[in-house]
Amino acid sequence: MKRVLVYEFLSAGGVAADDPHEQATLLAQGAAMRNAIAADLARSGRAIELCVAVSDAAPASIGAPQRAQADEQPLDFFRRAIGQVDQVWAVAPESGGMLLQLARIAGPDRWIGCNEAAITLTASKTRTLAALERAGVATPRGFAGPRYVVKPEDGAGCAQTFVYDTHALAQAAAVERCARGEAVAIEPFVEGEALSLSLLCGQEGVELLSVNRQHIETSHCGALAFRGVSADATADPRGPVLAAFAREIVAAIPGLAGFVGVDLVWSAAQGPTVIEVNPRATSAYVGLSRRLGRNIGDSVLSMFAP
Repeated sequence: MKRVLVYEFLSAGGVAADDPHEQATLLAQGAAMRNAIAADLARSGRAIELCVAVSDAAPASIGAPQRAQADEQPLDFFRRAIGQVDQVWAVAPESGGMLLQLARIAGPDRWIGCNEAAITLTASKTRTLAALERAGVATPRGFAGPRYVVKPEDGAGCAQTFVYDTHALAQAAAVERCARGEAVAIEPFVEGEALSLSLLCGQEGVELLSVNRQHIETSHCGALAFRGVSADATADPRGPVLAAFAREIVAAIPGLAGFVGVDLVWSAAQGPTVIEVNPRATSAYVGLSRRLGRNIGDSVLSMFAP
């Protein structure tokens, strides 16, 4: 019987934020994604032994729990855990190269998800937009202000992302952050409706599973904050356009596989503009199988069957 590990970095004991409130929020999101994936795999009907990475802060009610030992670092725990399984489905932030490190430790034979090349490219905001732009995909680089965004070059979501009213203000903020040792990207702020796409990517093509509405707030100081996502698995009138847009994105980034998320902005005048590509499960995965009436986890697992 094949052993499959579901490993989500934060709920397995990893830390992604210095602020306790932000860490708690991210932990809740991570645990929800882990639980949704594990539940799908448990219901798949396949002959697998399900293992789930847990921590005291995020126990799980399904699968054989795998815990870090006392004083064991996250990567050491992951390395030990995958030595006992046949395959691993991991979720982790791209920031700090964490998702890439997990993929490299697991190796392609055990890894369920996008390959190292796709993870490496999408971890860089600048390189991702450049690759998409070369392929003719609409990106913020095709806009000209007036407002601009400064964000971590390898960040995920809205963390440490700020909007400025002019390019000069954004440039000054970027210089200050670079002086502190941060790697940041500057890009025009695209006005419109914040959406995300849930995609299933495989050898047979790209399937648009869901069009999701992202809830993003801007504080008085211009800081962006992610307040959740409303996943809509019903037919969206923009579906055909967005499905074609998704195919263009995946064609421009070889190696995207399994569940992939795309953040974009939709404007009535310009249509879709890609903001970033997430080579992993996202918050929109939670509840998606129920809304679609099909087991998305099983569909992903079947793509990586040995």
